[in-house]
Amino acid sequence: MPLIKYSLAVYYVMVPAQVSTNMARFDGIRFGLQDDTSTYPDLKSYYADIRTRGFGDEVIRRILIGTHVLSAGYYDAYYAKALKVQQALK
Repeated sequence: MPLIKYSLAVYYVMVPAQVSTNMARFDGIRFGLQDDTSTYPDLKSYYADIRTRGFGDEVIRRILIGTHVLSAGYYDAYYAKALKVQQALK
């Protein structure tokens, strides 16, 4: 298996990307922690507070890395290549 040496790199690209997309739904409106929205000046501050209280440091780190990996400028450079290697490993 000549591609096995890339498996850890693929893991560090794929997992944060998946965490980022899966955790996006925990917005405090439909899923996740919820609070009275009338106590916040705007929706942005509500999201910031709910996600700060609801996610630990490691989850926030993975969300940020995953969002970066999936962003328009880096999608082809990181995620698409990792996906190809993942498919080849399977």
